[in-house]
Amino acid sequence: MPLSFSLPLKSNLINLTTMYEYKCFTRQGSWRFYADSDIDALRLALFYCWRDGEDFIKVESATLGKSYTLRLCKIDKTNSITTL
Repeated sequence: MPLSFSLPLKSNLINLTTMYEYKCFTRQGSWRFYADSDIDALRLALFYCWRDGEDFIKVESATLGKSYTLRLCKIDKTNSITTL
């Protein structure tokens, strides 16, 4: 008796991630890029700024019609917040 099998038309093995568009602002200008999440966007923006010798200012996102800004902040021992 021969063995037979069928492949499903829609495979759940492929996991496509949604990429969101972000814009990084530096002292030298700005550029657009895509990332999986806000944390990934900050990580990528900081890496590209370090790699290209640019001075990071902020990252903006316009996801699902909600525009917001991601910035780096420093909190000292007295809980005083300073935007870097």
